[in-house]
Amino acid sequence: MDYPLVQGTRVEWSSVEVKLAGAAALGIKDFSYKDALEPTKVYGLHAQPLGRTRGVYTAEASITLLLDEADALIQLLGAGFKEVVFDVTCAYSEGGKTITDEIIGCRIKTTDQALTQSADGTSRKFDLDVMYIIWNGKESLAAPLRGLPA
Repeated sequence: MDYPLVQGTRVEWSSVEVKLAGAAALGIKDFSYKDALEPTKVYGLHAQPLGRTRGVYTAEASITLLLDEADALIQLLGAGFKEVVFDVTCAYSEGGKTITDEIIGCRIKTTDQALTQSADGTSRKFDLDVMYIIWNGKESLAAPLRGLPA
């Protein structure tokens, strides 16, 4: 990458496209997601670790939607909406290059509604239980699960 970026622009909030269960959503106030692979050190008869495990993979996300979009998501998922599994795609695009992350196997864990006196639009926050994240086509794990074994 050449610095400084003179003839182009960087990705900003309005350059992001998010699809929830395949439906585009514009009324997003906040969206965050992360994953981790937490190794554990293995000890034996020495103070120094003998090695480490691959680790345990975890992923999580949260999204805050304006009230109409939050209700549209609940209506899309239907009755028992906290039991429905859906995927989220988040695409960042500015000036021709696109970065697309896939947040796979999401379920709504918590729904949080807070009302305060403000000129801001009313919103609703959802914490998501996530199975896996693919970062712009790259896997976090060397051998991720894909369906049932042969």
